[in-house]
Amino acid sequence: MLEGKERQGRGSDTVQTTLKYWCGELRPKSRNREKTGPGDTISKKAGIGCLKAEATQRLPARSLHHQPTFGRPRLSRPLAARAGPGSAGLSPSLAESTPGLGVQTRADTRSFVVDREHDRFLLDGAPFRYVSGSLHYFRVPRVLWADRLFKMQMSGLNAVQLYVPWNYHEPEPGVYNFNGSRDLIAFLKEASIANLLVILRPGPYICAEWEMGGLPAWLLRKPNIHLRTSDPVMDKWDANCYSYNLSYSSGSTEVPSIDARSGDCGGGGALMSRALLLPLDFLAAVDSWFKVLLPKIYPWLYHNGGNIISIQVENEYGSYRSCDFAYMKHLAGLFRALLGDEILLFTTDGPQGLRCGSLKGLYTTVDFGPADNMTKIFALQREYEPHGPLVNSEYYTGWLDYWGQNHSTRSIIAVTRGLEKMLKLGASVNMYMFHGGTNFGYWNGADEKGHFLPITTSYDYDAPISEAGDVTLKLFALRNVISQDGYLLDFLHLLCPQGPIHSILPMTFEAVKQDRGFMLYRTYLTHTVFEPTQFWVPNNGIHDRAYVMVDGVFQGVLERNTKHKLFLTGKMGAKLDVLLENMGRLSFGSNYSDFKGQVWINGFNLGRYWTKRGPQQTLYVPKPLLFPRGVLNKITLLELENVPPQPQIQFLDSPILNSTLHRTYIYSLSADTRSDSEPMELSGH
Repeated sequence: MLEGKERQGRGSDTVQTTLKYWCGELRPKSRNREKTGPGDTISKKAGIGCLKAEATQRLPARSLHHQPTFGRPRLSRPLAARAGPGSAGLSPSLAESTPGLGVQTRADTRSFVVDREHDRFLLDGAPFRYVSGSLHYFRVPRVLWADRLFKMQMSGLNAVQLYVPWNYHEPEPGVYNFNGSRDLIAFLKEASIANLLVILRPGPYICAEWEMGGLPAWLLRKPNIHLRTSDPVMDKWDANCYSYNLSYSSGSTEVPSIDARSGDCGGGGALMSRALLLPLDFLAAVDSWFKVLLPKIYPWLYHNGGNIISIQVENEYGSYRSCDFAYMKHLAGLFRALLGDEILLFTTDGPQGLRCGSLKGLYTTVDFGPADNMTKIFALQREYEPHGPLVNSEYYTGWLDYWGQNHSTRSIIAVTRGLEKMLKLGASVNMYMFHGGTNFGYWNGADEKGHFLPITTSYDYDAPISEAGDVTLKLFALRNVISQDGYLLDFLHLLCPQGPIHSILPMTFEAVKQDRGFMLYRTYLTHTVFEPTQFWVPNNGIHDRAYVMVDGVFQGVLERNTKHKLFLTGKMGAKLDVLLENMGRLSFGSNYSDFKGQVWINGFNLGRYWTKRGPQQTLYVPKPLLFPRGVLNKITLLELENVPPQPQIQFLDSPILNSTLHRTYIYSLSADTRSDSEPMELSGH
């Protein structure tokens, strides 16, 4: 991958551009590392050559660096030697261009926001939705955190959701423990290493089937304390009265920045104002705890360079009897005071809890399982959030167990179908749980449902990753659903784990020791382009075929010796990607550039295909690659253009190298169903 930055100094007549490359052949190779010089390292992992490089090229102001650097279109004057005819990649030559598209290394700021106009999230200005899973660091030994997070990431998740249990970190008033398995920051680091974003749920109440819902038991030492309320006399006022303004002394962190939803107070407002003057026993303890916890996580907020994209306020508060908007407003103000206004704050409630659990200024999300009426519940969310993304913050993959009752399970079919429906709606989803873990020691919670129900030590939850850390059939089924909606460029970190290469000018495959395959060049627009502007590469500048995308949306193809121009528009900060395919170096005669797509069978790369252009219509399948009869063979296709609605592959008894395709056997490429056709014995092939 290439990323570029263009910056122009005051009064300067030059532009400096920095570029980064992601590079990768889609086939694993060796894992050795070799030194290339002081400070330069090439890692041969997953067949990806990644060389860190820096260079500087002085260029005329307002020029575009595309034909190696992409940016503003149309290049003509070469500034460096052009790669020879056998080289692959974007040849390192630059030329002047007409003003149009500008580039920079990255978007100006990191951000995660709600795009209410288009009912979606934006991550760094680009459309985004998360498919995450719940994992509780306090239920997993620290030495196993990395293993569980890696398995989640490899399942196709892009985020992890976690609670922070107050009682786990403050065993006595004013005594805090963030060591060992309680090291929250270490867990955030492990999540970052696994390339997972974080959705944090710090409470103060978390439920989670955890001892006292995460509240410290020492709170009960105070007689008549009112938990999860704004003050000790909470029961003396009308829960419908909450339309008033809070005021705090100057310098206090308890600043009211969120207004509660309106209501009919009558004379209750004055009563509440008087009540707020009384000692806030529970809130005083909450404030003390959050003034320790929240500053610790502040550097890990996404806009600060961390991986926390959103934070939940309280937890399913609408299910609690008090319905105290003053309490929720106090928490919202405290979060804003200690974390700032940029972080996205949200609430989560079941369909019956939205009235008391939601608060204006906090994004309202819902939770439900596969057996619930998805359409009805999302419609309820829309009553509180008319615009913005649909979000299920707890999609139940299983359920908890009580002592004396049967183990709870949820069918794979029901869970996967529910997830598939939500993804088709464009919803963001968190699966609760993705790995349950264990209630070690005495940390299990209990429920009261007419009688006392203590929760078992195991928190297996029938989750996709078992209590012991084993992957299950449910995990593979969910992964198949997620993969149907996946985006290849979201997994660049797996293809090139060392990260992108930085360079002023685009580098050829040879320059980064990437012998074959694909390489992604990436840069960002420095200003908005309203009218279609020509994006142009000189003749023979593309080696060999490039797919151009703006913010992940396909714009067109640039091809060697054929098509060199596209017309693009984009907003300032828009991500410009050019996925370049090396289609084979010259060996003899004319350009051998008629290839399209790749096929793997049981992990072996059969090679390229391009049936539209031909002449070759088939790929040779060596017999030893196929498993014995009765064993499922796995076929993987990387289709680069025009995926058909119902893709099919055909097994033939003879090659078709220059004639009309004839059918022998047809196999559906559905991930969920197997063909009823008898597998063909490819004897001699």
